[in-house]
Amino acid sequence: MDGIFECIVARKTPAYAWPAKIGMSLFLTITILATLIINPIFFVLTIGFGVFMYFMMPRFDLEWEYTFLDGELRIDKIFSQSSRKRFRVLLFDRIDAIAPIDNDEIRRNLNNPGFTKIDCSSQKGDTYGVYGILYSDEKSRQVILFEPDEKMLKALRRYSPRKVTTQI
Repeated sequence: MDGIFECIVARKTPAYAWPAKIGMSLFLTITILATLIINPIFFVLTIGFGVFMYFMMPRFDLEWEYTFLDGELRIDKIFSQSSRKRFRVLLFDRIDAIAPIDNDEIRRNLNNPGFTKIDCSSQKGDTYGVYGILYSDEKSRQVILFEPDEKMLKALRRYSPRKVTTQI
C-alpha cells in the first residue's frame, strides 16, 4: 500500500479556557503594577509568571493530527497551529481492533479498569465519527478515541480488514 494518509481534527475549546486566559492576563497586569508601584522585588514574580503564560496559553488551542503510513498510526498534538508534539506511535501489530465508539467491544472496554482511556478526539459531545482503538503494548492496555476521515478509514481497512470495523 502506497501513500501517506493524514487527518487533522480540532479539539473543542474547553469552557475554562477564556476565564483562565483572562485570569492569567489580569494577574500578570497586577504583578506588573505591583513591580512599578510597590516594590521592584515583584519583578521576579512578573518574569516567572510571564514565562508560565508563554508556555500555557498555546495549550488551550489544540488540534490532533493522525498520520497513517506503513503500518504505523501516529498521533500528534498541534498547539495553536504552530508547535507540534508527537503524542503516540501505534504499531498496527499491537492494535487489537478499530471500531466505532458504539461498537460492543469498544464500549465494553471503555469502562474496563484494565484499560486506560485516552481521548484524542474533538470532544464535541457527538459520538458520530468517533472511533476507538484497542491497543496493547508491553506496559498497558489502552482504548484510544480518535476521529478519522473516510479516506483514512479506507486506508486502515485496506491495510488490515480484520482489525478495522467501520459499521456497528
